[in-house]
Amino acid sequence: MNCDLIYILRSYRAFGYKFIDESVLNLVKKSKFKDFDELQQNLNICELCNLSKQRINTVFSKNKHAKIMIILKNPSDIQNKTGDLLSSKLVLEFKNELINTLNLSEDDLYFTFMVKCHSNKDIKPYDESFQRCKPYLFDEIEKLNPRLILAMGDECLGAIFEDFEMSSLETLHGYVLKYKKNFVLPMFDLDFIRLNPAKKEFFLNDIKKIKELL
Repeated sequence: MNCDLIYILRSYRAFGYKFIDESVLNLVKKSKFKDFDELQQNLNICELCNLSKQRINTVFSKNKHAKIMIILKNPSDIQNKTGDLLSSKLVLEFKNELINTLNLSEDDLYFTFMVKCHSNKDIKPYDESFQRCKPYLFDEIEKLNPRLILAMGDECLGAIFEDFEMSSLETLHGYVLKYKKNFVLPMFDLDFIRLNPAKKEFFLNDIKKIKELL
């Protein structure tokens, strides 16, 4: 079974389908949405899991021609309330660190979330919301086709490479991986760095490696 067909089947399973006619598969393209606008419109009304009940705002990046995609776990409480990505101090500081260290512009960066809605509890890979959101993420990757993907945390990395048993970020951070045509750089999650300041030096060194991939 080819990779495209596996992608299609997983996408439909995540969206709640149990049976799919073979003739439908022959017509299905890998992308469910024709463009970013349609994808975002669907996210605004998505009710595929219970997290939609906690959603006040969906949070989108405007830079649809960026060369770096940054995948975070899910929106914070303040991001959910404001709909503003940069209302999170951690994200704002990280964005500025990337721009200043790598001599980039804000247009070079596209931030997105593995799980699109805010959650009051920690989200695990086996949670329904995690599985339901993956088709949205893969659609974003396909549409943006970034030069580099920064996978922030174990869960985001595992979502991309779900068919592989990955080592922990303690081992993999800073190593360059490949997803289809895109480079992937595993990095520590922003909250993890906040809670473990001793890892900050490793984190900053990983940022410096990005320049080699652009």
